[in-house]
Amino acid sequence: EVDLFTTRLTHKISDGLTFHHDTRISLYDRFFSATQGTCNTACVDAFFDGNPLTIPTVSRGGPSPYKQEGWGVQNVATVVAEFETASLRHELVVGADVFKQHNERTAYSYSPSRPTTGLFDPSSDAPFDFARNPASDRESDARNIGFFASDRLWLTDELSVLGGVRWDSYKAESETATANAELDSNITNPKASVIWEPTSHQTYYVSWAKSSSPQGQYLSSQSNSISNDDLEPEQSQLWEIGAKVSLFDDRLGLTGAVFQITKDNATLYDAGTGNTVNSGEQQRVRGFEIGATGQITPEWSILAAYTYLDPEVRQGFSGGQKDNSLKGNQVSFVPKHAASAWTTYDLSGLFVPKDLGRILVGTGLTYRNEVYLNSANTSRVPHSFTWDGLVSYELANYRLALNVYNLTDELNYDQVWGNRAVPSAGRSFVVTAGVTF
Repeated sequence: EVDLFTTRLTHKISDGLTFHHDTRISLYDRFFSATQGTCNTACVDAFFDGNPLTIPTVSRGGPSPYKQEGWGVQNVATVVAEFETASLRHELVVGADVFKQHNERTAYSYSPSRPTTGLFDPSSDAPFDFARNPASDRESDARNIGFFASDRLWLTDELSVLGGVRWDSYKAESETATANAELDSNITNPKASVIWEPTSHQTYYVSWAKSSSPQGQYLSSQSNSISNDDLEPEQSQLWEIGAKVSLFDDRLGLTGAVFQITKDNATLYDAGTGNTVNSGEQQRVRGFEIGATGQITPEWSILAAYTYLDPEVRQGFSGGQKDNSLKGNQVSFVPKHAASAWTTYDLSGLFVPKDLGRILVGTGLTYRNEVYLNSANTSRVPHSFTWDGLVSYELANYRLALNVYNLTDELNYDQVWGNRAVPSAGRSFVVTAGVTF
């Protein structure tokens, strides 16, 4: 359960000077119990032995269950100033970002332990109860104070440069039944860009940016929020060259970019357990992406994108030490190829008069190729392909929609991690109704 309260204030102080103030308060609680199965070596051998009488069994894996409660408050104040100096136009942005988070985990264990079950016909009957495990309770707090500033300077009407910097002071504390931990990080992240806009329909740019994330910042999603407090923050650098072009009276938009991202002390997210894990790796990803959005006719729109990535482990990290044996391997969970396409058509006026509602139909394809489940590249998940569809009807402020996912009932996988890959949902239908007011 998540409750969010958001406020936004915008005040125009004068021509060229605007103040923005954003506040968000979040309250959350959940009871987490992992359900993914684990197929060990005996299970794998039984699966591939070719004997139909041998039934591979899986254990009910995942971390121990826990109840989680917490809250977070963030406040961002920004001033945007537009002015000229010596006939040069500026857009100056300065601000402050203050964040506070509190998280509590009340730990439990399974009593008795959950039984194994067959891989091909798993049983949902697993009698057990939740027993308190106070030794694994944890309470964590974090706060961040950040200041940022950037200035975009137009050298000519077409050519501009942008420079900026952000400084953050982060502190986290974690307390368990057996130990306390504390982490302090001061981080400075600069950025710079050169932007050329020869016409209102064309933008070309070169940009560089550095970003840092302190170890232990994911209080709500880490198994131990300050487990790697001896590591430096996760550091990323981005180099990018790109373009955005609009054609045919803005009915077709094209985008493209080539880029390189390097990471040090990279973190990984486990969708199955909700935990963020500090890998300590050095990674480099090079690639390019292209995209198109278009309004072919007033009724027919399209959206398409393709991304190519060359993800490489530059320095492995295991057992608290550098691991050169992983150098050159593909970064886990990062596909080399990914593509998507989506199109919709407005049938209003063909079947019913437009004043009696809007009928929209759409369909789309999503593809990604295989991904590795670990940096050693010893296990992988095959490619994923999904064909989806949509039919919706809107009248005034009411909307009724039917979404069909995975029309061809492909076997795909999500929540991939380590030696685990959970099958995605097969062909499924979702009907939604909504009203706006």
